Amino acid sequence: MGVEGEKVEIIDNKIYINDALIDDTWGYYESSGQTKSLRELENFGPAVVPEYSLFVLGDNRHNSMDSRLFGFVHFSKVKGKALYIYWARDKSRIGTSLITGSTE
Repeated sequence: MGVEGEKVEIIDNKIYINDALIDDTWGYYESSGQTKSLRELENFGPAVVPEYSLFVLGDNRHNSMDSRLFGFVHFSKVKGKALYIYWARDKSRIGTSLITGSTE
């Protein structure tokens, strides 16, 4: 969601990058089964992403272990590039290319 030098802030589950609200079409918010710590993270930051780092979020926002919990991810920890959706709550998204937005 955020790359080095960008200011990231989450206010009531709305994501702002450099003070601009982004259209979060990737996020899913499940109201049941939330852990207390994740409910408390409906607000985050503001924080500036450090050099050579990323701010990452899981798509199931209330049930994801992501940068809100473990911090920024250094580039050296990124081992590959996501090309397709492997698993999704909405089964019609499985197999969708993350590059073109189509299934192949």
